[in-house]
Amino acid sequence: MVKPPGDDRTDDRTDDRALLRDALRALRRRADLDVAFGGLVEPGGTTRLDVFLGTRTHALDNLHVAHNAGLGGHALAVRRAVVVNDYLTSPLISHHYDRQVAAEGLGAMFAVPVSNGRTSCMVLYGAARGDGRFGDRVLDSVVRVVASVSRQAAIRAEVDRQISALSGQLRSAGLDRPDSARWDIVRSAYAELRVVAQAVDDPALRAKLAGVLDRLASASAGSAETSAVPRLSSREIDVLSCISIGCTNAETGQRLQILPETVKSYLASAMRKLDVHDRHAATTAARRLGLLP
Repeated sequence: MVKPPGDDRTDDRTDDRALLRDALRALRRRADLDVAFGGLVEPGGTTRLDVFLGTRTHALDNLHVAHNAGLGGHALAVRRAVVVNDYLTSPLISHHYDRQVAAEGLGAMFAVPVSNGRTSCMVLYGAARGDGRFGDRVLDSVVRVVASVSRQAAIRAEVDRQISALSGQLRSAGLDRPDSARWDIVRSAYAELRVVAQAVDDPALRAKLAGVLDRLASASAGSAETSAVPRLSSREIDVLSCISIGCTNAETGQRLQILPETVKSYLASAMRKLDVHDRHAATTAARRLGLLP
């Protein structure tokens, strides 16, 4: 019986923290900031600050910023960027964390929440040592970085949602009977997940997706020797995954954003490698060989 995807997942957010660190590096570089830092939003709305670039002390390390408290908490509450010219004297925010900010010597500061399409998942901060105003170049850089990381976070959230859904479907589908009609749900989700994978640039997330897809594909495999399995290209498997759930060439092309003629070419190539002569036989052979669920 195949191991359901998601069984090896934990609550560890290492990948999210790596995304946060990359975003802060880009923000500091593009906006030429003295300091950039941030944290992931935890259940309940608290943000734990644990990624820092340019700080001189440990005053802010692992600070838990409550919802609507301080600059970051206020940014989360209003769901937009908040900018202050001098943190310690600003009337816009509460001053729960003045001691820590003063110890680091920060003046002008901004905080901006990042959404994954459903909820705020992290908060980015940028700061200068001294008061003043951030110019248009800085604010434009903030907008660009936040837009980029939000897209990546949304893709991550959608992938995790799909994996979670597949885990539940596999647990209830009867994996010992891959011919069960309930497997149609899993096969449809598998095809959708392959489409989602096309938009993923993140290496860690791409590897996670590849592992899930491989486990799904092997679920209905027969006893074929590895050496006997033909080498289908990723695109050929993409096409077969759509064909296997009843898509026409035109519908497959729409899903994969390629022309119907290109779909036909990939399908013909896959049938030739599988040594079959029609669409149904191709998907049946691919399942038997562990290339499709």
